[in-house]
Amino acid sequence: MNKFMTKCYLKLQELKGKGASFGRRLTEEERGGAEIIAAIILLAVVVLLGVLFREKIQDLLNSIWGGVDEQVDKLGGNFTIAPSST
Repeated sequence: MNKFMTKCYLKLQELKGKGASFGRRLTEEERGGAEIIAAIILLAVVVLLGVLFREKIQDLLNSIWGGVDEQVDKLGGNFTIAPSST
């Protein structure tokens, strides 16, 4: 058990060092800053559009799912998934 604990401790120290160097590089390096800002703005726009059109998106998904349900009912509606025999 002592060997296991030692290995875990060493792995955590290794990961800690990698995380610290990543954080330092992220805050200190200036190149790529525009790309990061552009990605954040793009993500914010996508989230905002999702919030603004939430009801429309829900209606669209419900319509699609309703169509799938109708087609399943037309085909019999009692499908089962059998395990593949490979």
